[in-house]
Amino acid sequence: MDPRSRLSRTLFVGGLALLVAAGVTAVPVAAAVAPAPHDRPARLTDLVENDLRATIPTDATIYGPNSNAIQYAAVKAAQKLPKAAGSAPWKEFGPYGVGFVNGVGNGAEKLGPVGGMGTALAVDTNDASGNTAYFGDHGGVYVTHDAGKTVTNISDGKIPRSPVGALAIDPSHPGDLYVGTGIALLTISGDASGTGMWVSHDGGKTFTRPAKNVGGYGVNVITATPEGIFVGTNTGLFRSTDRGASFTAVPLPTNAAHTGPGPQPYGSWITAINAKPGSPNEVTVAVGFGFGHRPGPDGKPLSEGNGLYRSTTGGAPGSFTYMPQPTADFSFSAGQLDSTDPVGRISLAYGSAPGQENTMWALVSDAGYATGGQNIFGLPDLPDPAGLGVNPLKPGALNGLYRSIDDGQHWVEQETTLKLLPSLNSVENALAALGEYPGVQAYYNNWVATDPIDPNRVYFGLEEAFEGEYGLANPTAVADPTNVQYATKSQVMERYADFCGFYTTVSSGLIGGTSIACPDTGTGLYEGATTHPDQHVAQVVKLPGGGERIYSGNDGGFFVEDAGLQADGLLATGNLLSFSNNTWRPANPVSNLQPYHAAFWSDGRILVGLQDNGTAWVTPDGKGTEVCGGDGVDVFPGPTDDSLFCTHFNDSVEYVTGNGANSAGISPQTITPWGLTPMAQDPADHTHLIIGGRDVQELTALGDPNPRNQLLGSGQGTDSWATVYDAGASPARGTDWQASAFQLSGALAYVGTCGACRASYGDTSTIHSTVLTDVKAGCTPKYADKACWHTAAGHGLPKRRIAAVAFDPAHPSTVYVGLQDVSFVGYDPKIVGTQRIMVSKDGGEHFTDVSGNLPLTNVNQVLLRDGQLIAATDVGVFTAKAGSKAWSRLGSGLPATTVKDIRLDETGKKMVAAVFGRGAWVYTFPTKARTGTGVVPPKKHPQKPPTVKPPGGGLAATGLPAGLGVAGLLLLAGAVVVRRPPRRHARRG
Repeated sequence: MDPRSRLSRTLFVGGLALLVAAGVTAVPVAAAVAPAPHDRPARLTDLVENDLRATIPTDATIYGPNSNAIQYAAVKAAQKLPKAAGSAPWKEFGPYGVGFVNGVGNGAEKLGPVGGMGTALAVDTNDASGNTAYFGDHGGVYVTHDAGKTVTNISDGKIPRSPVGALAIDPSHPGDLYVGTGIALLTISGDASGTGMWVSHDGGKTFTRPAKNVGGYGVNVITATPEGIFVGTNTGLFRSTDRGASFTAVPLPTNAAHTGPGPQPYGSWITAINAKPGSPNEVTVAVGFGFGHRPGPDGKPLSEGNGLYRSTTGGAPGSFTYMPQPTADFSFSAGQLDSTDPVGRISLAYGSAPGQENTMWALVSDAGYATGGQNIFGLPDLPDPAGLGVNPLKPGALNGLYRSIDDGQHWVEQETTLKLLPSLNSVENALAALGEYPGVQAYYNNWVATDPIDPNRVYFGLEEAFEGEYGLANPTAVADPTNVQYATKSQVMERYADFCGFYTTVSSGLIGGTSIACPDTGTGLYEGATTHPDQHVAQVVKLPGGGERIYSGNDGGFFVEDAGLQADGLLATGNLLSFSNNTWRPANPVSNLQPYHAAFWSDGRILVGLQDNGTAWVTPDGKGTEVCGGDGVDVFPGPTDDSLFCTHFNDSVEYVTGNGANSAGISPQTITPWGLTPMAQDPADHTHLIIGGRDVQELTALGDPNPRNQLLGSGQGTDSWATVYDAGASPARGTDWQASAFQLSGALAYVGTCGACRASYGDTSTIHSTVLTDVKAGCTPKYADKACWHTAAGHGLPKRRIAAVAFDPAHPSTVYVGLQDVSFVGYDPKIVGTQRIMVSKDGGEHFTDVSGNLPLTNVNQVLLRDGQLIAATDVGVFTAKAGSKAWSRLGSGLPATTVKDIRLDETGKKMVAAVFGRGAWVYTFPTKARTGTGVVPPKKHPQKPPTVKPPGGGLAATGLPAGLGVAGLLLLAGAVVVRRPPRRHARRG
């Protein structure tokens, strides 16, 4: 999900092409910036490869195995476990929002203080002030009664396994709040399994889970009507006619012929449910799997029936029929630049201004473009001199914004990617020539809302959020829906970033790593503060006295703004109100960020890798400060108190010193890396790192953490890493082995690896897992040496991904592994197994199950401490004596959401947990540890000082001709800085 990765590869290829055209054949900086031929760009096609989950066999029902029922059973099992003896309370550490250093990363781009990904939103229309709203994210449900100034969690202790995908309030029954758990954005990095529907009839004071619940791992949309409560999940449509006491499946005719349900689990992926204003018996449902007709493992389309379905009799089972698109000129495939599979994800909204009951709006992604292989500009592919498969004109994913004035019978195209390019205030449109343009992630960022006052005003969210005015050009022809023309204009109200800050962070590597000063007035069209990219949800409400307010949720949390006569827009004319980029208020005062990993650092600080919000340090008072941009994944302390290592998606690694003042990319260019590429650090030697994909690489030397020196050829490049092993192809359909977990201690190492854990390779029955290691009988491991490395047999391991490995260096032939299921959409334990934690006592050759009474859920990390195993899972943290099968709960007070990681400090007395959606939490043991994973042995290994290569190459050594050569070098320079990358992004994981 990282546009920076795409942009970096694009800049590199463009620069290299210009250099080749200029006759330059030797470029000293290339070794530091060029991806190896196997390091494919992180384009949309690769995101499908990395993240599309496995297709599974279906059972007798049309929905197949129910993920939320499996998760709920795991929650109940966890609650029944005894508490470990001597358990202490967990302590919340934060961060309570993340701030930014002015001129650096998100600070340069003037993003607001961020929180976790905002995925669900419901404004309580029973409060005439518009001040009461409910928010949902990976950490639970929150309420505000003062328009976001104060925010309170109302789901803790009431809703277990609490990632929230949808919220709804029943306007007919004040106090009725419906919570849909599980986030199904599109089987990508932000997805999380839930426990189904939860219902409150007292405004969130209490919640119940109906025994007859919905299916699927995630709830996408909830709509309350007088005829019932409708719920759309990743597996289909459900309805309740008893105020949420029970839910019944409502099958839709989503197969190719529209005579019955389509192929599961993607064929009935519901993205919108709308009841017609004033006619509650009419319900329209959108089926919108973002990759549409993309072939599954059996060669058949994953979703055959994307489109609209309608019931005019209250939405009962059997009452929905497909709404065929009448002609090519008035359908979702009206655009001349559509792909051959134009209908992907769909968002719907009826007009909310008076007299707009028959007006519908639809924001549609293009499934063909999202899958890849087609070009929205109709231009030929550019040359690919490095063989990287990079083309800056590869597709985005936007089909268009459509309007219907006859209740969805005919559609008129209002916006497309090309039409949005001139939009006022947009920062993203300036990147169109490089493959980053409005709607590039429309399968992931997609919402539409209408204005309650102006019938021609509409708002919609992509990577940026837009405000559009679509007036009638021929008002006398309104009665004829096939002869309507519109005067259109649009502007961005939530821009991608501050224009100046965005581009100066890219260019800062050319001027010694110092950002150019940007205007801080906030009055320009493209300067000033904004919220955060990647828009997921919004709602516009009418305020007393005729004003308007918008609540917005995106990858940076929730933001609020009241409309006004704005100086930075074209739409604010006369008495019309408009929303601005510069006056958003953050509604992120709670600790709700999403750390993949957390680690103890110096001065009592904790480091956290925060998904789309970079990497930050957190002080003991809970204040967060960004130190690495990009998508924050893994993080480790550096060799000095002011240094650290942070990683991003794929194998991107940064070395940072001066508390963030200097940074250098030290990415190893591994073969076939997993999106969330794991890395491990020797607890006794912080300059000793190990990382991998198909291969295993060890860091042998650190470079100068100054981007200017790296650019000029004097910094350390990929030769800092030594390849100690290449596992090659796995037995699963010839796919590569792919590293998924590491532990390193001195010269000893284990690597969990998986074959066919990318669902596009096949279903879960093809998965193979094992371990790579240099623990070998009769062989003495040595630092950065190949001699002992080998692929262990892994007999007994199930068809699950190894997410964690743990061993005691004093007994290295005994290794424990923690296991994950790789399918969000549902899985069959008969195929993938039920093992969660296993042990091998012969260096990974044979494994036996020690899961015992541990809940049937994902195990994300395993530690050893003084002979006790500690496991971080999707439903809590548990402990058992090593080798035992009797597990108990460790500690109390931990939020009921996924624990992605746990790590000990060097003494083993403290442990930090990365709680996805709730920040970092700390557990304190009664005493220091004697032995264990992450505990520094009494006799430390000698520290290897950072090695800096002598200067060499540089601009003068390139022999560049003028013109093309200089332009090429500038693009290469941009690739260096962008790939670092200097800020955040999704995605991507």
